[in-house]
Amino acid sequence: QFYVAKIAGSYTTKVTLPASTLTSNAISVTHKDIPVTVVTINDSICKGGMGELSLVAQSGVVYRWYEAATGGNYVAVGSSFLTGALTQTTNMYVDMSASGCVSVTRFPVIAYVFPDIEPSFTAAEATKADGGFAVAFTNTTAIPGLTYLWDFGNTSSSENNSSEENPTHIYPAETNYTVTLIASNSEGCRDTVVQMIDATMAHDLFLPSAFTPNNDGINDVFRLKGNGYSNASMVILNQWGQAV
Repeated sequence: QFYVAKIAGSYTTKVTLPASTLTSNAISVTHKDIPVTVVTINDSICKGGMGELSLVAQSGVVYRWYEAATGGNYVAVGSSFLTGALTQTTNMYVDMSASGCVSVTRFPVIAYVFPDIEPSFTAAEATKADGGFAVAFTNTTAIPGLTYLWDFGNTSSSENNSSEENPTHIYPAETNYTVTLIASNSEGCRDTVVQMIDATMAHDLFLPSAFTPNNDGINDVFRLKGNGYSNASMVILNQWGQAV
């Protein structure tokens, strides 16, 4: 015969037989509480960072950390856990034991990983400007509310950097430049994009092969056409190389 005592205390068992009554010595029953709740402290990190997960420790309670909600072996013991480098939001799970009693379920503790920033930009065609050739940049990063740092790849300029969202930079010569954009969010996460841009203007040069100066109003004038030139000069030679 077994009796389950629901309340801790001291009990005496009496057994009555046909001929006599037997009384046991005092039986002490100790009630052990199974831990049923815990205050967890999650963490939020940038991609590639390590999450510092913890919980509010309770006296006499042992905490074990798992990578799954059920099954598997525990990977750490204690009231805190430092994850490895994470690329996505990850759950860890904790069970609790006290006086040999283990919690029925495991409790999730979460390392939130902020979304990728993935900065991007486009560069417009260069135009003539005082001091060189101006290129306007359009920031196409999808996430709003970021801060930006540009490096235009023009190290000779005192204005090689900008924190504007959509800046314009003047380059001294028509050639290629390496432009870097660093985008940061309010949590301190940063992401970088590097792109080669061409600061060459589209000149669209057109030089006619012939003209008919007969005053009929059609092709009477021989002239150079194009964009991006502030001035031009021309010499027309005959078939013997003599200036006409």
